[in-house]
Amino acid sequence: MNKSKQVVRVDDNSTKKVKVSRVDTSNLFKIIGGVLGVIAFIAACVVIGYESFHVDPVMTVEGKKYYLSDPEVKFSVYMAEASLLNQGETYGVYYGMDAASFFEANKSSAKADALSSLEETFLMYNEAVKQGETLSDEDKTTTEEDYGKIFDKMSKKRVKRLDMTREEFIEQALKIKLAYQYMNKLVEDYGITKDNLTTPVDKANYDEREFEVIEVPLTTTNSDSETVDVSEKDKAAYLKQMKEYLKEAQKGTELSKILSSDEKTYTYEKKSLLTSDSSNAELMAKIKDMKNKTVYDGVIEADKAYYIVKMTNNKVTTQYDQAVENQISTEQQTKLEEDIASLKETYKLTEEKGWDAVELGTVAVYPTDSLDEFAEDEEESATATPKATATANASATPEASAKASATPEATAKATASPSN
Repeated sequence: MNKSKQVVRVDDNSTKKVKVSRVDTSNLFKIIGGVLGVIAFIAACVVIGYESFHVDPVMTVEGKKYYLSDPEVKFSVYMAEASLLNQGETYGVYYGMDAASFFEANKSSAKADALSSLEETFLMYNEAVKQGETLSDEDKTTTEEDYGKIFDKMSKKRVKRLDMTREEFIEQALKIKLAYQYMNKLVEDYGITKDNLTTPVDKANYDEREFEVIEVPLTTTNSDSETVDVSEKDKAAYLKQMKEYLKEAQKGTELSKILSSDEKTYTYEKKSLLTSDSSNAELMAKIKDMKNKTVYDGVIEADKAYYIVKMTNNKVTTQYDQAVENQISTEQQTKLEEDIASLKETYKLTEEKGWDAVELGTVAVYPTDSLDEFAEDEEESATATPKATATANASATPEASAKASATPEATAKATASPSN
């Protein structure tokens, strides 16, 4: 082994040669590498531990952080999950899906709507309290009873997942009830009517007719599932029969009473269409100038069908009125969203990373669950549940009838249409 000499100073000012062993550099690097490995392992453990136990807030309001574990957030997520599952149970079949598949297809959009609902109801509640808004004794009692029943009928598993007391659950329902009450008051105070719409609805675009028909189609489906014209023989037979029905109508017999109850080839229907309706263009061209209570003087062949027509209202405004209501609702919603945006600034509300980690269907209500707490007792009516017309309010609204109306009661709409 190689050795070297080193000169060292001693007290008597003389010099002394001392033998020192040279360290093997390969061993030194191994030692250093081992130490660094231990340090890296400890650092990794710290990071993993931090990631495991660190939870980001969902939102911050005036410096206060709100987490999924907070009642305000948990209640909103629960209601979003329950509403979405109900939508799947009610409407999934129309999209060829079971409830769980429908839930999975729509949970992303429902999650975004749930966050909007959480924010706006939180802000509206706090603003309502600030403005001295309160619930009536009747509304308070009804909400307490309705949501108390919901909580009491929850399965033990769901109560455990939800991790809320009965009192906390009811308290959140009361807060949101007050938020919606204040929200509706704001909307009413906007005073938006058809006479002061920013974008008026042109009545000329809604020329509508209401009428009754007896109809028989002049097309059928062949063995290859293709739509084809009926035979000339069948067409002649249909025309002959329709002429007989027309005679009865002209004598004053109500169209609804002409067909027998077991008739399947010919159908009776009430219609209300715009004169600009493209799917019935030929028919509307013939009947739009008819007078009320009159029967068209012949069997009409139009749009691949035979018709007998009786005009019931040539000045109906159903679709115009609905268009006006929709426009009023749209402008109310726009104004409400502006107010909510302003309140977010006032309350310094910011969305945080914690919401990214929230996944509907993993908190309290799973896609394969049943909604036992919303099953009606024999003496109960369908009120105060998120069974909302499932069109879509995944918002945490405890509105008694949960109507899916065109009102701006919540910008958070969980669209019940499956994602493409």
